[in-house]
Amino acid sequence: MAYTEQQIAQLILKHFREEITSPEMDELERWLSEAPQNRHFFNGLRNEDDIIHLIESEELDLKNNVQEKILQEIQRRIQEEEELVDISHTTTPILKRRVWYAAAAVLVLLCAGSMWWATGTETEGQPVSPALIKSGSDVLPGSDRAILTLSDGKQVELNEDGTQVITDGDLAIANADGELVYSAAGPVVFNTMTTPKGGQYRVVLADGSKVWLNAASSITFPSRFDGNTREVNITGEVYFDIEEDKKKPFIVKTQGGMLEVLGTQFNVNAYEDEAYEATTLVEGSVRVTIGAKEIKLKPGQQSRVLEQSEKIGVVEVNVDDVTGWRNNLFIFNNADIPTIMRQLGRWYDLDISYRGVVPKKPYKGKIPRDFTLDEVLNALKLAGVNLEIYDKTLIVTGVN
Repeated sequence: MAYTEQQIAQLILKHFREEITSPEMDELERWLSEAPQNRHFFNGLRNEDDIIHLIESEELDLKNNVQEKILQEIQRRIQEEEELVDISHTTTPILKRRVWYAAAAVLVLLCAGSMWWATGTETEGQPVSPALIKSGSDVLPGSDRAILTLSDGKQVELNEDGTQVITDGDLAIANADGELVYSAAGPVVFNTMTTPKGGQYRVVLADGSKVWLNAASSITFPSRFDGNTREVNITGEVYFDIEEDKKKPFIVKTQGGMLEVLGTQFNVNAYEDEAYEATTLVEGSVRVTIGAKEIKLKPGQQSRVLEQSEKIGVVEVNVDDVTGWRNNLFIFNNADIPTIMRQLGRWYDLDISYRGVVPKKPYKGKIPRDFTLDEVLNALKLAGVNLEIYDKTLIVTGVN
């Protein structure tokens, strides 16, 4: 049975206010049982303080129609969870299906060109039926975890559980809630924080600058910035929010080049398996230097440097798409299957394999990074991507 957002919002509100009748409860249960994502969404609402606060305040504020506000808020959240899955191509009609997924106000939305699949070559014909996802046990998403390498080579495991104080000689480093915090006190030593596949972490440097590491990334930095510059070395993908200091520029070194900033926010993607090294400026100013060449980025611009090349290209991008990982989202904008699979492989700690021709059609959409792997695979399957998983290997078997 199809339900409108308004019907579901009414039932949920009546349930929260303990006014739901038995027939209405049966209706709500039917909707909840239609898909596990529906129950996940419902259970998430039960833990939302703002929804509960509105309900509790209704009796105290009869003049301002609080009930209507609650209904509108629940409907808004349901509408955010309900999106169209588009499978389109310039020469074929757009196919549209409604799909429910519970997540933090975002639903998967994948768009793809229609593609025919055959082993070894791309041919015209009937698309292969979606393969069943074969997973012995679901894979959980990545989490806050990393390895801190101290100046003497000792390694300390970091995670989001509890709080601790890590010592490196006379240096004390605070670790809590997935974040390391350095102070300007103590001796100058060099540390390296490394996130594994399936990990992410944050660090507040001694100057107050904030750094976010995506999966399979690293940063090497001093415990305190002495001298005329503030220098760090990175690999993988890192987001920076730099404290301004006009007398002491902040320098980020990658395998491909160097970035110089005074105070700004930017994202660097320097994974070795990507086609190019990308620096995206969110706000402020960044100077990108490759060999003897340099350019200055404006907010919304992204520099691209090909491996083993001193050529720098600049394009306009949507910074929210680039930095979506910081907000717990995969955001794909005309991304091909290999690009999507590389991101999934890093976050879910998977090896990626292809059976037949590697698909190249572009996809658009959003997938929450707190989805389990099975939820992600089923979302992709709805977009026509056929996948199988065996142990820690994800196999792309075709695209409809």
